[in-house]
Amino acid sequence: MRLCNNKRLKSLDTSFECIHPRPGALDTSPSTRENFDLVYENSNGDVLVVEWLRYGSRAYAAYLEPARQPEKEQTIQIFDLPPVTWNGRGILEGGRVFPTRWQEAYYLAAVMRDRESMDSLARFPVDLLRKSATKNIESEYLLVDAIQSLHLGRSDYASKLMDFSSSVDLQNADDWMLDITLGKFETLLAFTTNRDADFNEMLAKNLAAHRTYYERNTPEDQAPVDSWIAIELLGMACMVYDRGEPVTVESD
Repeated sequence: MRLCNNKRLKSLDTSFECIHPRPGALDTSPSTRENFDLVYENSNGDVLVVEWLRYGSRAYAAYLEPARQPEKEQTIQIFDLPPVTWNGRGILEGGRVFPTRWQEAYYLAAVMRDRESMDSLARFPVDLLRKSATKNIESEYLLVDAIQSLHLGRSDYASKLMDFSSSVDLQNADDWMLDITLGKFETLLAFTTNRDADFNEMLAKNLAAHRTYYERNTPEDQAPVDSWIAIELLGMACMVYDRGEPVTVESD
């Protein structure tokens, strides 16, 4: 266990009673960037289409949906793929839905500007996540609660941030809390509240913390693949970009 530094303490030592979401904090429509498309070029100049991520975003959200009514047969169709009928029996008992998976699904949808999936996930009951056999630390459940509050425009967003802050015991925090959970929290604060925090500084710092965590905790004979993409931080960067604000951080 590492001793946390004062920068982490500063994220938690302020009352959130006077903090309000910035206007347009969740304007995830790509309409603000008319030339938005899901392609990029590699070093050879080849255009790589990330269409599969669009399917993955919708599939991730659909995967969680049957947990609401596990006994009910549901037919799901993702874009032009053949429809699939299945139920959610065993999904909670098998531990296949939990807060960090929910966050991955939500922020992947943000990356793909998949508002339909984001809306669905924002209404997914946190109580169901708590019933899953796979458990996360309490702060991860509270982080989901805060994200849902913000997405749905509820008036309790500030109090949800306070709930998260109160749940953190920095003196006994492990590496996951210090590098991953608090990194997501700090970055969320930087782009959704009027605190004096620069989003790009928070993003750069917490991308580095994410990479360091997985490099430190991956066996030497394995590639630290989980360090390559911090989907939650990427999702927040996409939200900031679509709001018309500059994202200056470059990352491998």
